[in-house]
Amino acid sequence: MGGKQIPWSHAECWFCRAAADPAALHTARLYAPTTPRLDSLGYAIRQRADVTEVAVPVPRCRDCRARMRSAVVTVFAWSIGGLILVPVLWAHFGGQGGARPWWSGGEDADHLMVGAGAVLGFVGAVIAIAVNRRRLGLRALNDFPPLAALRGIGWQWSND
Repeated sequence: MGGKQIPWSHAECWFCRAAADPAALHTARLYAPTTPRLDSLGYAIRQRADVTEVAVPVPRCRDCRARMRSAVVTVFAWSIGGLILVPVLWAHFGGQGGARPWWSGGEDADHLMVGAGAVLGFVGAVIAIAVNRRRLGLRALNDFPPLAALRGIGWQWSND
């Protein structure tokens, strides 16, 4: 059968390749300036004042939907954990004896340690999620062929 093979099917979850569930469908949204008008490759577009939005349905199973929801909770929980833990550790171990290092904010380092804890918790969560996704063999949203094609012609995520 010599034809070009499609590397994905709407019947399977893009991320884990299990059977897709229509109720778990993910809609990815990309944006572009209104002018010049970019090709939407047949996907539905919505005009706003200065941008055009294209909505791309990405097939997903219930397990991957739950995994993505739990990733949000993980990032939030690890950030809060770091926000609490780092200042406590600093108060217990870092604030005793002698001058504090220059990077700690001098004599009043508590505010810096709260911010550092939140950042360390956030980074730790992102790394843990990435390691788990790799361990499970999940594919990235950016690699979904229609999204890759749209990004290739100039469409962008909202934060690009």
